Amino acid sequence: YKHFKSKAEIYLRLMLDYERDLNELLHSADVDKDKEALSRAYFEFRMRDPQRYRLFDRLEEKVVKGHQVPEMVEELHKIRASNFERLTLLIKGRISEGKLEDVPPYFHYCAAWALVHGAVALYHSPFWSNVLEDQEGFFQFLMDIGVRMGNKRKHSPHLPGAAKSGATPATHPPRPSDGAMIYCQAQ
Repeated sequence: YKHFKSKAEIYLRLMLDYERDLNELLHSADVDKDKEALSRAYFEFRMRDPQRYRLFDRLEEKVVKGHQVPEMVEELHKIRASNFERLTLLIKGRISEGKLEDVPPYFHYCAAWALVHGAVALYHSPFWSNVLEDQEGFFQFLMDIGVRMGNKRKHSPHLPGAAKSGATPATHPPRPSDGAMIYCQAQ
C-alpha cells in the first residue's frame, strides 16, 4: 500500500492488469488460428471470476465519476481502444467471410458485452441465483448461445444496418437469440 498514493490507484493497477490479460487473449496466436474460439475464450475469461468482473466494473464507474487518477484511467481506456481495434478487425474479417451478420462491428462486441454483463448480474442476483438450479449448466448454455450470436443467416432485413448490407429478405421474424457473436468486449 505504501507504493500507491490511494486506494483508487491500487484498484486501477489491478484493473489494468485484468484488461492487459484480455488484450493478450485477443492478440494471441490461438485467436489468429481459430477466430471462433475467441468468443468462447472471452466468455470464459469474464465468467472465470464474476466477482472480480463486477467489482472492477463498479470501481471503474466510481473512479471515473470521481475524476480520480485520470492518467491511469486514460491508460485503461487506451488498452480498451486497442481491444476494440482488434475486435473490429476480427469481426470485419468474419463478416467478409460471410460468417457474421453484416452490421457495424460494434453491434457484435457490444452484444457480447451485454450478454456477459447480464450473466454476471444473474450470477450475483439473490433472486436469480435461487432460480438457477444448475448454475454451471445455465452458464454453459448461455456461452453456447453467445458463440452462435450474430452468425450469418439467410435473412437479415430486420437487423439495423441490414439495408446498407444488401441482406436478403427474411423468411421469419428475428428471434430473441438472434444477436451478435460473442467476439469480445473490451470493458
